[in-house]
Amino acid sequence: MKLPVSHTAVKDTASYSIGFGANYTYPVNDSWSLTPGLNYGIAGSEELGDVGQVVSGTLTSNYKFYLGRRNGEISLANMIGYYQTLPFKIGEIEANYNISNEVLRNGLMYSKPLNFSLFGYKTSLGVYVSDTRLFGDNLYIEQYNEVGVSLSPTKYTDTQTQNLYGLVLNYLFSSDDANGFSFQASYSF
Repeated sequence: MKLPVSHTAVKDTASYSIGFGANYTYPVNDSWSLTPGLNYGIAGSEELGDVGQVVSGTLTSNYKFYLGRRNGEISLANMIGYYQTLPFKIGEIEANYNISNEVLRNGLMYSKPLNFSLFGYKTSLGVYVSDTRLFGDNLYIEQYNEVGVSLSPTKYTDTQTQNLYGLVLNYLFSSDDANGFSFQASYSF
């Protein structure tokens, strides 16, 4: 389950969003898992006089190559998603964009255990790269890449890992002159 909340400020405008999502990870075997997900979100900006809501469904495949407890693992993840806007009205602001998009995302991550613990759990450091392709209606960007680094207290067993929460620093860039940094904090339960 997830409950993402965000605030974005650009010059004199601010926008806010909140969402709710549920994912279920099905382990196909010790190395491969499939995760279907359903998500709902709402976003808006008073300064821009805009509001909207979106629903999505995704399927993620994650294959892990275990290199041993001390050497870490390499994860190859692929995601396909479908996103659809929904009509929404609040006060004088009404929106019905009728936009649908498909998203393909592929990524590769190397994570390695570190020699210290946080909150009683071993901590891992991860570095990753991903490529995202978008198809459908009214696209500003059709493709972008991300590189990042993460720090996560992790439960380790002989065959798998579970990140308890994470801190992520991310850089996004594209050939469409879009780029930016983000910082994320997450908690798994």
